[in-house]
Amino acid sequence: MDMLTRPAEFVGYMEFRDRWAGEPRLVTIDEYELLALFLYQVDLPDRLAQVSEGGALVHATNQALYDRRYAAQSGSGPVAAKPTLRTTTRMRRFVDERSRTKPTGRLAPTTAALQIPHSSAVALDGLEASLAAEARRDGIVVRSDGDSTLIVVEENEPWTQVLDELEAHKAFAHAPLTCLLPQHGGRLQLEDVKLVRSKSSSG
Repeated sequence: MDMLTRPAEFVGYMEFRDRWAGEPRLVTIDEYELLALFLYQVDLPDRLAQVSEGGALVHATNQALYDRRYAAQSGSGPVAAKPTLRTTTRMRRFVDERSRTKPTGRLAPTTAALQIPHSSAVALDGLEASLAAEARRDGIVVRSDGDSTLIVVEENEPWTQVLDELEAHKAFAHAPLTCLLPQHGGRLQLEDVKLVRSKSSSG
């Protein structure tokens, strides 16, 4: 696991592994295959939703990715870059900022942020302007695809209170990943990410 050099990445992978290692419709050859799914931030809920009844999801092997890295380390192959986590600037900045400032309880939201599928993080960037506009107009916007929920609040809204009220009403109980983003001047600032593992999830 020398690919995961930061605490948030290692713990994030352990949580990711706990969520998906026991999924009967997901076929992985070994630990490296599961790690690759984490590093590439594959949208497993979306992929699994497309699997027919009785079917299984099998990803192409990524063994060559690791072989090149280890060959380079041993001196038996050319220089090869270390496989790194594929995420967006917004998510990386969120993790880096909390690693730098070290607020109390920082590990849980940073590890959750590193489990947001890359496609969802990219989609968030594309929707930033429209979501910010909706938040300015309505005060709060909630969007969910079943696995992830986005909560966007107007900059003057007491967002911690908003989140508590939504949790009390189980507004996103069906989605394990939740992102809170106050909007400031048309831009969305990632403020918090929560990962809730349901009792019925595999593992």
